[in-house]
Amino acid sequence: MKTLDDLQRKNPDKVASWYREPRDGYWINLKPGWQWQGCHAVHEWSTKDALASFRDVEPCDCADCRKAKPMTTEPATMTPDAARAQLARLGLTQGDFQRLMNVDDRRARRWLSGELPIPRAVEIALTELTPAKLKKWTNQ
Repeated sequence: MKTLDDLQRKNPDKVASWYREPRDGYWINLKPGWQWQGCHAVHEWSTKDALASFRDVEPCDCADCRKAKPMTTEPATMTPDAARAQLARLGLTQGDFQRLMNVDDRRARRWLSGELPIPRAVEIALTELTPAKLKKWTNQ
């Protein structure tokens, strides 16, 4: 595998999501039931290292995993059109959405074009968020 998108696509049972933080490297969030070095996420400074470290992911039977009701294992049901409608309802641009979800512009664009499924957590955030909550959350 060459990209983290490939990793997520080929390991839907293990990978909940991944993201890149400019000052903190790459994070691969694992679904309940999986761990890496005692954590529920893989963190490395480069894509290459993150992909290599993912090979060490192993089953986890901690109390949190046993009682977890993983929202990320539910199938994604939000369509790109529905996501764009929610953004319009909230008065958000694609750039606002990208910053709000803490993802790069490419990932937001791929979600909104239908190239990648919209994660369940993003779907929940968009449907549960109101303009008032958004204003309070972003301190605008």
